[in-house]
Amino acid sequence: MTHISYNFYSPNGNMRFRIYNVSNKPIYIDWKNTLYISSAESRKSYWNDESVYVGTFTSIDLQWTSWLNTNSGVSRGVITKPERITFLPPNSGVEVSKYSVYDSQEIHMSNQNFVANDTINWKKSKKTVKITKSIYDIQSTPFSFRNYISIAKTEDFKEPMYYDFSFFVSQVWNINARQLVGDFLYKTYMDSTAISSKYHPYKQVNRFFVVEK
Repeated sequence: MTHISYNFYSPNGNMRFRIYNVSNKPIYIDWKNTLYISSAESRKSYWNDESVYVGTFTSIDLQWTSWLNTNSGVSRGVITKPERITFLPPNSGVEVSKYSVYDSQEIHMSNQNFVANDTINWKKSKKTVKITKSIYDIQSTPFSFRNYISIAKTEDFKEPMYYDFSFFVSQVWNINARQLVGDFLYKTYMDSTAISSKYHPYKQVNRFFVVEK
């Protein structure tokens, strides 16, 4: 009925996931009961019951005498509120990007590291650089996290379906920033939004990076 895919490759691991309705009937997503859950069991909903007002205020101030003045104003704007339930027609999708996994935990290298040699990627050279790597399993991982999604075939959610995705950090690499992104993005730091394979040779959807300034 649904196809759910993830992409973490971004600074600090901004988790992007896409829900695609592959069925021939509509589905509904309940964002209040769709949660990001850290390894510390901290739960963050994808929906906030808050209205946001965006507008302008025009003011007129009249000075009649040195001791008398009047003023008036007009406010114009729009109040918006995020939808709790998303209606997803057949053969359509929605992409969400709200939480960064690195914001919730701190990553440390393990005491058992090994060094790998890799070819320099920003120059036409056969020289190599050293990359320090730490490998973890589910018991020794620095942190884990979950993404819990609530979907139903009807808007009243009488028969909800729950998708519980669990992730954990399996490797941590200590790598030079220029080696990670190449000369082009290193010179401009990470302000560019062009996270393409050309400048990110290590790009994979199940990886993310943290660049220290």
